[in-house]
Amino acid sequence: MTLTFPDNQAVRYPAIARNLLTYYNVMVNNGYLTRTLATVLDPALLIEKDALEILNSFDMKTILFTACVSGKVGPVESVKQVKYEGLKRLGIDFDHTFKQDLENPVFYKGILFSQNDDRKGAVLVDFLKKMKFTAFKTIVLVDDQQNNLKDVRNALHEHFSEIKFVGVHYQGAFMKGGDISAEEFKAFWVRTSSLANEESS
Repeated sequence: MTLTFPDNQAVRYPAIARNLLTYYNVMVNNGYLTRTLATVLDPALLIEKDALEILNSFDMKTILFTACVSGKVGPVESVKQVKYEGLKRLGIDFDHTFKQDLENPVFYKGILFSQNDDRKGAVLVDFLKKMKFTAFKTIVLVDDQQNNLKDVRNALHEHFSEIKFVGVHYQGAFMKGGDISAEEFKAFWVRTSSLANEESS
């Protein structure tokens, strides 16, 4: 989580860190679907209040790159649409960045999805090739996971060595929120896991 996080304390990193055993036990069955659903059940909030101002100050093409399922998960018919609407409600709209959407990899209204076990590096390279935008001088990725930054760096070096890569390890979400009891935390994730396993695709 680098731009937004859900308005639910159970999804915040500090709460997960305090309840790791419970979290891992729930994630045994379709953890990826469960994590995806958890990010869209509640309204999105900006992690940094001045994020919109910062984004608007950049004179560059900007997209959201997220690791989650894009289609139906449990009661949510279209995760990609919910993600887009959540950002738009906050005043963030990447739809104008690239006019074309893609089905594989999924790129929807300015949001690129790295789904299931897809590595972000491979997804980004595939996206660049299919969109025919391979002449960038620099690509900047802000991510909360070091392994994603390393993966993208390696993939770009292999396929587009002429592109300079700047990786920013953002940890703001690890220091905000998470004020929830162990019982409430477990109840949320057990309920979300149950919902996620109902007719997801």
